Amino acid sequence: MKIYYRVVMVCSDRIKNGKDISFEIPVPVPFETHQEAENNVSSFLVRMERIDDEVVINISWREKREQKPIAIIRWENWNLYK
Repeated sequence: MKIYYRVVMVCSDRIKNGKDISFEIPVPVPFETHQEAENNVSSFLVRMERIDDEVVINISWREKREQKPIAIIRWENWNLYK
């Protein structure tokens, strides 16, 4: 059995009532080694955005000044994440 490593991003923010909200987002990109995963942590960008009337979590790969979309997590799939 092959073991792969993934980066988990923690996104947090303070909402209007003063409470903090946070999510652990496993990035859907597997790495061969723990070191390779650690070296690529800063290459990912995770942010909440509004698309039409839906709030989604958008995961992108940053390379120099360019961002490439990797995944969009919709609220209906919230149970896949912590």
